[in-house]
Amino acid sequence: MVKVSKIKIKANGPKVLLWGFFLLTLFSFSTSANSPLFLKWYGTTCVSITDGQSVILFDPYLSRPSFWSVLFGSEIKSDPALVRKYIGLFEEEKNKAIFISHTHFDHILDLQNLEQLWDYPQVYGPMNLKFIDATSENETRKNRKIMTTDKVISVGSFKISALQSQHSPLPLGFDFAKGKLSENINLPTSAYQLKAQESFAYLIKHPSGTILFQSGAVSRESYPVEYVDTLLIGIASRKDQDMKAGILKKLKAKKIIPIHFDNFFKPLSEHITHLPFMDSQGFEKLVGSERIHWPKLFEKIAL
Repeated sequence: MVKVSKIKIKANGPKVLLWGFFLLTLFSFSTSANSPLFLKWYGTTCVSITDGQSVILFDPYLSRPSFWSVLFGSEIKSDPALVRKYIGLFEEEKNKAIFISHTHFDHILDLQNLEQLWDYPQVYGPMNLKFIDATSENETRKNRKIMTTDKVISVGSFKISALQSQHSPLPLGFDFAKGKLSENINLPTSAYQLKAQESFAYLIKHPSGTILFQSGAVSRESYPVEYVDTLLIGIASRKDQDMKAGILKKLKAKKIIPIHFDNFFKPLSEHITHLPFMDSQGFEKLVGSERIHWPKLFEKIAL
């Protein structure tokens, strides 16, 4: 409950307006600065983080084509009904932004439909971002921005910066859809056309806590911090366990939330299962199970 005390101000128009603006700004800042953070996981590396005033969302992927359609290069597409059903409008949050770790299909497939649903918020990501399902609406609104490691993006009380990283190694040393794009790729298309070259991890700072979002890529550079309240880390690959051990030695984290461990070829309406080559027990031994919070689909997690 918020209690507002009455303040007597002499009826002088400009002064009343000035005092009103000052108090409203002070109240708004105080509310946002002290707001708790909540995270929701939508499968793979798609997560939202909100303080009630602003929401940032990473790697929009909900439509989840089948394994066979991806393997054989069939056309895949986004389902706008699923985007609306599972992510929704976030009507309470006045500030919205989307961040992309890299441009493979399982990190970007539903971007355009989410942009339309949220009325074209700012979107930040690697260079390939500007070539994937770009529309005249994107060009007119100029809502897609190329992220670099020297930028700090403000979204309400959130401050987001990027760390250069690399894609985790795939089974059998397979390089999936790797490369630089030079022309627009429109959906529906084959997953092999949604190529990735750069990859980012994101450091998120807020008065209520510090979070590192790492989709499964392993940073090439030293982290600018030694402690975070929450580490979101992709564990799809067994091959980079030693690198993850190095991360966890360098970076102290109060809470660790694994992501990218689910079978992302199965629809969200079905029971979520782990990827067949994912080593959850090995990860728990590496980290210590007492710090790990295994997320459930659409669970609201207090950070």
